[in-house]
Amino acid sequence: LVTILDAVGVQKRDEFLDIGSGHGMLVLAAALLYPHLQASRGVEIVPHLQEQALIYQQQLEEHHHQIKSGSDSSIGTVSSNLADIDLLLGNIYDPDPQLTSILKRTTIAVCFATTWSRLF
Repeated sequence: LVTILDAVGVQKRDEFLDIGSGHGMLVLAAALLYPHLQASRGVEIVPHLQEQALIYQQQLEEHHHQIKSGSDSSIGTVSSNLADIDLLLGNIYDPDPQLTSILKRTTIAVCFATTWSRLF
């Protein structure tokens, strides 16, 4: 992710979108590694994956707050901010008005297509 985002030159106020965000790892990593992003968002069509992503988001935000407040010193210094994170349930092929608005504002998008199929 860092290689890709550094190659495109992430700028302050860029809006990142992971299409097919699954568990949200790229979205959360972008928010943590590039806190100057305007937003780090993901859209996922599979409900249980999006639900898990929201749990991971909550855990990251809680841990980040603990580190910033000094109650967790297991990690050295961290940025004082995280980029705004939004993990949506939606269909990129049939976007609702909220997703349409996000797509219009997105300046950096990634889509890693991983397909698992059964072999017979």
